[in-house]
Amino acid sequence: MKKTFLIIFIFILNHFLSAQNTSTHESFEENIPKGISATGGNLELDSKRIKDGNYSLKWNWVSNDTLVFKTSIGYHPQRPPLTLPVMIKNN
Repeated sequence: MKKTFLIIFIFILNHFLSAQNTSTHESFEENIPKGISATGGNLELDSKRIKDGNYSLKWNWVSNDTLVFKTSIGYHPQRPPLTLPVMIKNN
């Protein structure tokens, strides 16, 4: 009984620790969010090519242009899955 509980507990703990990824979603429905800019070209809202909603960000880039995010973009380095050593003792 104890080892069954321990195994279940470890699987649940691993699930919760590996599912802590958070994400940030920028909306372009009303305007281009502050903190997003281009160094050379310009940014505008576009309704031709969208994924979610009615508008997307269109970047009219020029040579050596850079898209700058001075805001959180939801990037988190991928962590390896947590694995805990389990010792099962047979009585």
